[in-house]
Amino acid sequence: MLIAHCPTDTIQVSEDAASCTHDSIDTFFGDLPHGATAWVTCTQGLPHFDPDWGHQLFITLTLRGSDQHEVGDAKLITQGISQPAVRPGALFVVDPLVPHWLIDSDAAREGRRPERWIGLQWEVPRKNAKERARQIVAELGGRWCSPTDTRYSSWAGKPRGQTIISRKSP
Repeated sequence: MLIAHCPTDTIQVSEDAASCTHDSIDTFFGDLPHGATAWVTCTQGLPHFDPDWGHQLFITLTLRGSDQHEVGDAKLITQGISQPAVRPGALFVVDPLVPHWLIDSDAAREGRRPERWIGLQWEVPRKNAKERARQIVAELGGRWCSPTDTRYSSWAGKPRGQTIISRKSP
């Protein structure tokens, strides 16, 4: 799911997303930079799937959130891979047809209210997702991770002079 780390200091978060107070997942569509499709925000996204977007994948960039927000899905678990932390700058892929979630794991352990997470999302056709991910990483000046998720292990490659970093790098 985690495919790259991208600088976020030049991306200004939408005022609508920043001022949202709902706990549930909300989307906003104004002031979208870098050809993104939507702003997405929540405190946590409990397990769900999005069947109306079955022909697409979501490529999502974390802009704000706890250091312990983690993303996961049912297929990641079957590969025996732990949920990756999606700190600000993390670029990850979500398959809307697979049950998926985003949690503030520290909040769950500590019994406190989860922190707000804000992301920028690209909803891309499945057949073009790999190429579109490469374009996004290049445009944002990101660095590819070595994905452990077999679904996306071929995405990084070494396109157009991009460097690949280890999964543990920020």
